[in-house]
Amino acid sequence: MARKTGQSVRAKVRKEALEGGARTGRPRTKVEDLPKNWKQIMRAEAMGGGGTTAFMVKLKIGHTALQTLLEASDEFRHTYEECLLEQQYWWEMKGRDMADGAQGNATVWSLNMTNRFNWKSGRNEVVGDRNAPIHHNVNNSTMTKEEIIAELQARGLPTTIFGDDENIEP
Repeated sequence: MARKTGQSVRAKVRKEALEGGARTGRPRTKVEDLPKNWKQIMRAEAMGGGGTTAFMVKLKIGHTALQTLLEASDEFRHTYEECLLEQQYWWEMKGRDMADGAQGNATVWSLNMTNRFNWKSGRNEVVGDRNAPIHHNVNNSTMTKEEIIAELQARGLPTTIFGDDENIEP
């Protein structure tokens, strides 16, 4: 089996193109490459709750083109930011409508708010110093049947779990 030496054909072609001043790869996407009504397309999607994915689909661009446009065009970036705000407004209005009794799925709405806008519901959150250790006070003492019955009675709870007919006095 012969051993390969030197550069690959692709590397040679690229090196020659660079030395000749030619650019390699795809040209960067510009606002001029978008449909003439790109702003209206983005706003229409945002006003219906659509976001980044909807913008890319409707404008027929990918992630790289989107990033290029956001970096290179103030006009595009400004429009994009306005559309994200309009999108969030639409979702907030959906929640407000459901709070007023409109049909909808509150769980799905809540998950959308959390995933789209990093919204927090306040549940399952630890409050306080994140670096402080969490202390649990657990009493692993052993209790007799009589002590358990006395504790249940002190709390006003039934003691019939012990198979006795009535609450038992210890």
